Amino acid sequence: MVVLSFLLVACVADAEERETRSYPLPDHGSIQLKVPKSWQDKVSQPPNRLPPTIVFIPKSGTSFQILLTPIWAARPGIVMPGPTEIKQNVERAADKAKSQSVEKDLPIKELKGGSIVGYYFSATDRAPKPGEFKYLTQGMLRLGEFVLTFTVLTNDGAEGVIRDALVMLKEATHVQDQASSTATNADPSKTETIQVNEIGSDYVLSVPVSRLIMTLPKGGLSQKKSAVGGSTDNPRYFYFEDRALHLIISGWFEPEQRFAGIKKSWADETNAWRQKGLPEPRDVSFVKLGNWDGIVYDIQIPNGTNSHIRAHWLQAGTWIDIHLSITSNRPSLETRAKLESLPSSCINGHG
Repeated sequence: MVVLSFLLVACVADAEERETRSYPLPDHGSIQLKVPKSWQDKVSQPPNRLPPTIVFIPKSGTSFQILLTPIWAARPGIVMPGPTEIKQNVERAADKAKSQSVEKDLPIKELKGGSIVGYYFSATDRAPKPGEFKYLTQGMLRLGEFVLTFTVLTNDGAEGVIRDALVMLKEATHVQDQASSTATNADPSKTETIQVNEIGSDYVLSVPVSRLIMTLPKGGLSQKKSAVGGSTDNPRYFYFEDRALHLIISGWFEPEQRFAGIKKSWADETNAWRQKGLPEPRDVSFVKLGNWDGIVYDIQIPNGTNSHIRAHWLQAGTWIDIHLSITSNRPSLETRAKLESLPSSCINGHG
C-alpha cells in the first residue's frame, strides 16, 4: 500500500451523526470510539491474543480506508513511548513518505484532546497506481497504557473523512475491565522497582510509580549489577558500564522531597567519604548541564585520573541522581569535557 496523505480542509457540511462503538482488546479492556454511522467496521484479530487492527470502510459511496492498531506492552516492565518518542516516530515516517509525495515538506501536527496526545502528518502520492489511494494521513498517539497507530487513506471527494477520523481519535477512550484491572494491580511492589527497557538505540529507565522517564543512548553501555551493596541494593538503582571507554553511569530514582539541595547532598557525601578514609575530591566545581545540576570533580589515582560527575534532575515529583565516572590516562581537562557533554546532550529526563 502506497504512503500518501491529504491536507485538512474546512468543511461547511453538517457533521455526520455518530454512535459509540466498543472494541474489545484481549486482556486489556476495550477502546470506545464515536464512529460516524455511515462507516462499516471490521476487526482483524491475530492469534495468541495479540493486538487487533480495527478497519473502517464506507457502507456506500466514495471509497476510503482507516486502520487503527492499539499496541500495548508485550510483557510487564516495558515502557511504552511517551509524547517525545511518538513525535520522533512520526517524523521518521514522514521522512520516508517524502520520497513519493507531491509535497517537499510534510509538517508534523499535534493531535490532542481528552485523554490522548499524539502527532500525525499528511502527504499526497505523486503517482498512485490503479486501486491505490491518493491521499494519506498517518500518525501515532498515546491513549493511557497504549500506543495507537492510525492510517487514513482517501481519494478526491473524501475530505470530510479525514476530519471525522481525527475527531474520532481525539475523543477515543480506554475502558479497563475488572479482570485486566486486577491483573495490573496484582503486585503493587512492582510499582517501586526500576524498569529498564531497550527501545531502538536507547535504554529507557522508569519507575512505574513515577511520571519521570530517563533515556540513555546504548552505545557501548551494558547493564550490570553493582557488587558494592549497601545503598546500591535499592530497587530503584541502576548501573551501566562501557568497558572500552572505562565509563560507568549509575544512580537512583527517588521521590523529589528527599532531595535536600545540591550543596547539602554534596556535603553529606564528602563527609561520609572522609569517615571511610577515602581520597579527597579535587578541583570541585558546581555546574549546570542542560536541565541537570551537577558537581564535577577528580580523584587522583596512580598513572591517571578518575573524573566524576554527580548530577540531579528534579521534575514531576521525582528526583534522578546520576553518577558518571571515567578513568583515563588523558589530561584531566579532556576527560572532564567528555563527561560534561554526556548529561546535557545524551541523558534526558522527561515526564
